[in-house]
Amino acid sequence: MAEQNHLSVAAAEVIGDRLVVMSRASRSYEIGFDAYPALARIPVAERSRFKIEADGVFLHWPHAGVSLDLHEIRLALDPSLRAEARTQRLAHDRAFGGAVRALRQQHGLPRASIPGLSARDVRRIESGYVPGAEAIDALARAHGMDPDAHLGQVTEAL
Repeated sequence: MAEQNHLSVAAAEVIGDRLVVMSRASRSYEIGFDAYPALARIPVAERSRFKIEADGVFLHWPHAGVSLDLHEIRLALDPSLRAEARTQRLAHDRAFGGAVRALRQQHGLPRASIPGLSARDVRRIESGYVPGAEAIDALARAHGMDPDAHLGQVTEAL
């Protein structure tokens, strides 16, 4: 519960060009609107027109189409947390690529036999490059599956 409170918004206000957010664990975070790309997109006149979602999970600027949670704010403020998140993401992406490779090999498909993808594209995905929707669709078709079933099998292999 403490971690949930730490990542839940209790209150927030805009002071000048900064956003100050208080977590439900009474921890304060302050970030400049220019320090985070999503915040920078919010027009100055709209910055104070945010809503805290009922569960406190995120702040939302409806007129600007921007939502931001405390985890994203913490990542923007803390380089070591950002580096840790990047390391975790890279490890996940590599594991995902390994699962894609295992599934392809299970089906006996050479890299060059995936219609719509070059062997180089497949090698990049299998090495940890995050594929887009079109690549996922191509992989799924090559395995005789719909994209959801394909992603389900890849996820199971993780």
